[in-house]
Amino acid sequence: MDIKDLLALSCAKMGSVIRGLTIPEFRKRFNIVNDFTPEEEAEPFDEAKLAELAEAHEKQQKEEEKK
Repeated sequence: MDIKDLLALSCAKMGSVIRGLTIPEFRKRFNIVNDFTPEEEAEPFDEAKLAELAEAHEKQQKEEEKK
């Protein structure tokens, strides 16, 4: 099943659903248990590193699609 338009639409819908939610709201909405320790919660959030990881993952996915 190769339905790229449906995937894009689904991703856009999920983006609109989660946009603006705080982390506690997100966890409650999707029933996600917070398993972080208080020390881990206190660590600073590095958006640049997260973006880097997402970009690397996306690149890997595209390479796998070519195969």
